[in-house]
Amino acid sequence: MSEQIRQYFERYAENGIAQVKRSLVAISFYDDVRKRQVRGEDLSQELEGIKLAGPDKTLQVVLESIEEYKEQMKGAWKLHDNLLRKGKFSYKQVKLERELMPRFEIEYVFENTIRSVKVEIRTAGETFKIYIDAGKDSMRSQMALHELERELTFIALISY
Repeated sequence: MSEQIRQYFERYAENGIAQVKRSLVAISFYDDVRKRQVRGEDLSQELEGIKLAGPDKTLQVVLESIEEYKEQMKGAWKLHDNLLRKGKFSYKQVKLERELMPRFEIEYVFENTIRSVKVEIRTAGETFKIYIDAGKDSMRSQMALHELERELTFIALISY
């Protein structure tokens, strides 16, 4: 299998998991603030901005922040536009009751004239597994992998 493809999608998974973790921490913080404020607790000693903004404005900001971090969590798995134009992408989020982080199932199928290359990523907490499948015909498979490598190289060059 291609080391370049594996490394690209490993970084992609690591970055996605890191973004999800940051979002979950922020959502948890703002949700705690929301709950405490709804209970009528005075948070002005802990959070200076509450004195200036007042409870109604603070609640509005907290709710907006929660929604913003939920959107950031969804965006954690966004692929580069060039890859999206040349393939099919899907992801599914699964939240198990006893786990803090949701699990994600990401699938990307790179389409080209030679053969499709399928990349699957499965997460569980901070760990992930990557599966790359280009079929069994070694010559066509190698050519298809090479096409995906070329696209990843192009993405790396335009990203600088």
